[in-house]
Amino acid sequence: MVSWPICYKVFNEDYAMAGITVRHHSEYLLELMANERLPALKMPLKAVYHDPCELGHGSGIYHQPRLLLDEYVDLIPMKLEKESAYCCGRSLANIKIQMNERN
Repeated sequence: MVSWPICYKVFNEDYAMAGITVRHHSEYLLELMANERLPALKMPLKAVYHDPCELGHGSGIYHQPRLLLDEYVDLIPMKLEKESAYCCGRSLANIKIQMNERN
């Protein structure tokens, strides 16, 4: 289980780990909730969620973080989210891509 989006992408795609399933922490926490091992406690809070580029665009994980957050807060949709979300900056993946383009 990993929580950092680029770690999920790298461990899932770049390392050859036969017999090991890599999961994002949102998937794992949802499983704990489904098995009644993690309680949901709705709080009187509102939140927005921005899709990390490596998790969404790079790995196709859009719904699990939202399902998890929705158990705890009122999640407010954004105009540009999921597949339409902007990438937010200079991550390690972008640096790696740029380095590969230079070589």
